Amino acid sequence: MKKYFLIVSLLSVVGFTSCSSDDNSGNEGQPNALIGKWVPEKASAVVFGQEIPDYTYQYPHTAGCTKDYIQLSENNISNLHRFEGTACAETTSEHPWSRSGNMLTLNVLGQQITGEIKTETNNILVLESSASEYADIIAQIAPEIPAALLSTAKIRLTLNKN
Repeated sequence: MKKYFLIVSLLSVVGFTSCSSDDNSGNEGQPNALIGKWVPEKASAVVFGQEIPDYTYQYPHTAGCTKDYIQLSENNISNLHRFEGTACAETTSEHPWSRSGNMLTLNVLGQQITGEIKTETNNILVLESSASEYADIIAQIAPEIPAALLSTAKIRLTLNKN
């Protein structure tokens, strides 16, 4: 349950947090390329460019429900839609977002997070930001994660456009 809450919180905070583009497919610096519905698939801790298997999690979509997603709007509002329980009850949260070049900034759960777009295509978005930006949240949700890891790690979020 802690891992589920950690992933959901990180995805919410990372929600649209990070990134720079190694593979932009012509979308670099175009905020409208991000407009749409993005489904989180995986969150990973990355150290020295390598994902750490023990800290890589598939997003825990609720079986039988619509997959959770983040809707980015042209008015610079992001909405996280989560579907939970046997009734697939939907909850949403709304936060501002902005883009400058390959940098994406969101304010989620009261924290402003800025990260770099690592990959941006018409169907895939990979965001990466410093794990230290999430230190307070991670410490509350998963205190077993070593503080030393947070000082050197990045959080990589992979999303698919739906």
